[in-house]
Amino acid sequence: MMRTYSLTETAEFFGVNPRTVEAWISAGELRAVNVSRNRNSQKPRLRVTDSELQRFIESRSTEQRKRESRRKRRTDIPQYV
Repeated sequence: MMRTYSLTETAEFFGVNPRTVEAWISAGELRAVNVSRNRNSQKPRLRVTDSELQRFIESRSTEQRKRESRRKRRTDIPQYV
């Protein structure tokens, strides 16, 4: 059986507000599954799977490496006083 996490558990894992997790889901950065009985309900019960959580962590670490590499290039520019 695949482990799933609620939005609150996911937020606690990353140390962010649950609304931030909702924003990641709305932006398509993090995928979630609706586990509510009524698929058309006004308030879906969203869960994040363990595999999706791992994929998201890997994608975020790749973005962090890209940001760091950009910073290194900018420090190579000579500064004139």
